[in-house]
Amino acid sequence: MGMVHHLAVAPDARKKGLGTELAKAGLRALYQVPNAARRIYVTVLSTNNGALRFWEKFGFTPQTVEGDIHLFTMNLGAQPWLNT
Repeated sequence: MGMVHHLAVAPDARKKGLGTELAKAGLRALYQVPNAARRIYVTVLSTNNGALRFWEKFGFTPQTVEGDIHLFTMNLGAQPWLNT
């Protein structure tokens, strides 16, 4: 398993696809490592509405909410964009 700890884009640079490209580049790099993680987890504070929308739109599946934390998961092996 792998975990995304932080992903940030400056407010004036948002809505340009930079976060998506950063996430894809990082996950592609991880996926190409032999025997690397295939299930990825992301945790997001419940007050971070932008991040909650971003990860769900990106394709992560919401799993649970524990207090102030939302957990999302993704199976990298099922992502067609990994090879593009």
